[in-house]
Amino acid sequence: MKPLLIIACLCAASFLVLLFVPQSALQNTALRLVERLVALSAPVDEILPEMLQQRMESGRENILIFDTRAAEEFHQSHLKGALHCPPDITPEEFTRRFGSTLRGKEAVWYCSVGKRSSDALLRLQNVCAQAGIQHSYNLRGGIFRWHNEGRPIVDESGSASSVHPFSATWGLLVR
Repeated sequence: MKPLLIIACLCAASFLVLLFVPQSALQNTALRLVERLVALSAPVDEILPEMLQQRMESGRENILIFDTRAAEEFHQSHLKGALHCPPDITPEEFTRRFGSTLRGKEAVWYCSVGKRSSDALLRLQNVCAQAGIQHSYNLRGGIFRWHNEGRPIVDESGSASSVHPFSATWGLLVR
């Protein structure tokens, strides 16, 4: 088959997919692809949203949740109990802010889709280990997947209904 014909067929197939596949299915597929790319680019242990929610609901006191998004994103909504940890925090600043709370805990890191949080986890894992963190995980799919699956998010006044989109492009991945 000629290259132009192949390209035309792919374009037509893509157009049909956009016409007939529900938007939510496209979002889920795109987010799953991003999740896979994040996992390949930053080899850290992950926790699935349903597993984290079970741990949170069981009342386990040994979990710390770090939101590594920008302050504006965090203030719009975050996971209940999450601590804001700027994405560019230095190991020294992290130790100063959180060092006394780490011993014997498990840490879960998240951002919009998992990239900034996995980068922070890689950068801070030695500090966490030295401070006594038992284990650290990156939340697979970040707050976008958490929210898309209908899990609760909060802001300073209580329940929240929307997640900061990070950008117009990334916002296409969140409902």
